[in-house]
Amino acid sequence: MKRTLWLWFVIAGLATTHSAQCGTKLASHVAAYVGQQVPGYSQLTFTSLGTPSISTNGVITFDSGVPTWSSPFVVRRTAGGEYSLALNAAFAPGEALGQIGMLGGLVGNDDHAIAALSNASSFGFYNSVLAGPAGSVAVLARLDAPAPGLTDSVHDRGFKRLHQAESGAIAFFGQIRPAPGLSGDVGGVVWRSIGGIVQPLLQHRQHVFGLNANQYVDFFDGSEPQITIGNAGRMAVVAGFRTEGSPSVSGNRAIYTGDNASSMSVALRRAQEVALGSGTFWIDSVTIQDISSTGSILIGGLAVKNNQGGSRSALWRQAVPGGSVELLGFRGDMVSGFAPDRTIQQIGQSRLLPDGRVMALLAVGQAAMGTWTSALAYRDDDGWHKILATGDAAPGLSNGEVMGGSLSNGILFRHMNDAGAFAFLGMYTGGAAGTSSVMSIWAGQLGGDIYLVASVGDRVVVAPGDDRTILGLQLDSVSTGTSIQGISQNNWLTYRASFTDGTSAIFTTRIPSPPTVLSALIAVALMRRRGTVASRRVECQRTRLIESASAI
Repeated sequence: MKRTLWLWFVIAGLATTHSAQCGTKLASHVAAYVGQQVPGYSQLTFTSLGTPSISTNGVITFDSGVPTWSSPFVVRRTAGGEYSLALNAAFAPGEALGQIGMLGGLVGNDDHAIAALSNASSFGFYNSVLAGPAGSVAVLARLDAPAPGLTDSVHDRGFKRLHQAESGAIAFFGQIRPAPGLSGDVGGVVWRSIGGIVQPLLQHRQHVFGLNANQYVDFFDGSEPQITIGNAGRMAVVAGFRTEGSPSVSGNRAIYTGDNASSMSVALRRAQEVALGSGTFWIDSVTIQDISSTGSILIGGLAVKNNQGGSRSALWRQAVPGGSVELLGFRGDMVSGFAPDRTIQQIGQSRLLPDGRVMALLAVGQAAMGTWTSALAYRDDDGWHKILATGDAAPGLSNGEVMGGSLSNGILFRHMNDAGAFAFLGMYTGGAAGTSSVMSIWAGQLGGDIYLVASVGDRVVVAPGDDRTILGLQLDSVSTGTSIQGISQNNWLTYRASFTDGTSAIFTTRIPSPPTVLSALIAVALMRRRGTVASRRVECQRTRLIESASAI
């Protein structure tokens, strides 16, 4: 009995001290770097690297350039370290591939479907939409070509807001005009493509269930639509609405959800009455936060009291299009790990797991004080729980460093997969950094530890005899409208680092799963053999170079 109790105390102790051990600085591996000769293509050398995306099975996709080519190309790198050209002018017959625009999600399906916008035009539009299996990409839509499913219409101005689901389903926004010789209005359309078949899903002036009888969808309200597509082609679109005979009203926005054109309906809309706690509020704005792999839609928004000031941030979930909307959290909710008088003030970027749990970036504090703390937290059936907040000890560092800085008050949530593995950008101060803020990437998994991945100032070995210093870190694209996936379903994270010499590289790192009882016992045995936690922590701080490897 005493031996059993001792065993469980050791396991419990290991769980609470694991984040302070040497394993909290993860090893990263080089996937590509500027100056590298592309393996298998002796005439090609990487001269630039775009933001990478990683598939379910660990295939990395990114755009690049070479000195002898006038247009960029897209490269895919398998989990086994094999490189291939996935998209360039040769793979899009009849299409002069110009500036590659916003890459789609590039994740999930076995044939590694790829999607991209090409040939920038005006006002942020692109002339073409390209999609298909890597190496045989086809043109889905092109400026001035007939608009599929819309009689006597052609594509006008171009396309933007491309989004791709893990299944390969694609959605994008474009404009149409009457075919030559015909009259009519210019309109906006959200398109969906499944298996290469392009169909209109939501159109300007379309009457949708949930709007008043004299109201219609408005794509010319002064704001671009927000588009998200799920694995089965389920759609969520944030766009305007307008009353017949009245001008567009800026801010009159609704979130439209559906599985096809005929099922699109309003989930939430501006001025809609909602209950938050014991009070009645009216929706002021809405945004799409996520569509889970099971098809549930996560919606964020602001609501106001009596259509006046005092807005409240809130989060809802819609299990199926046309179904009811469930309130998950709002300003004033308590968060376990914070004092009762410190409650949620804002709900930021959020992700939805298949099991219904939510992970979100929160602002937590006292409303009357106006001083808020940025925190990562998750929500389950028991409410909200803190994971990490500004002011907490920075994971993977042991010289007094704490989370905090100028970047979203220290934490900027980015990616999460279906298993609960997550990654975020953040800042730390203190220790060797003093009062300066040091940008870093951390990763972890719900129920497990948080690990330091990389920091600005790290010396990085990209190849034997070639080490460089990190100047900046990037987890997703700076362009809007993309669907970059940074974590595979088997917990590989990919990120981009820029260096002080003006070059860049793409890295991968494996996010450990939470320890099982067996792994905990093995770890205890290793602790006994390798010495104390304190001695290994000192040694961990001496090891600052990121590892280089030719394969994941």
